[in-house]
Amino acid sequence: MSSYHRWFESACNEHDRGYGTCLKPKLDTDLEFYTNMMNSCASAFPSPGAGRSDCEATAQTYASAVVMIGDRFYNDAQRAACVCCE
Repeated sequence: MSSYHRWFESACNEHDRGYGTCLKPKLDTDLEFYTNMMNSCASAFPSPGAGRSDCEATAQTYASAVVMIGDRFYNDAQRAACVCCE
């Protein structure tokens, strides 16, 4: 994980909770993840510059990764979260 992981920790944890929320759409969770990471970059680097640009590029990479390869993780989390009792 990049040096930005400390700024993205909250976004990652929230993303995990979203995947594990029964019937929460994957797209909604993935978009929230991206937004949360971008907000973290803006907080960590209030002024535009190389640090913020690098942070935002990393956020884009992480967001693209969950969209492209997150289906299995989402489906596994949904199966676990949506177990209903009689």
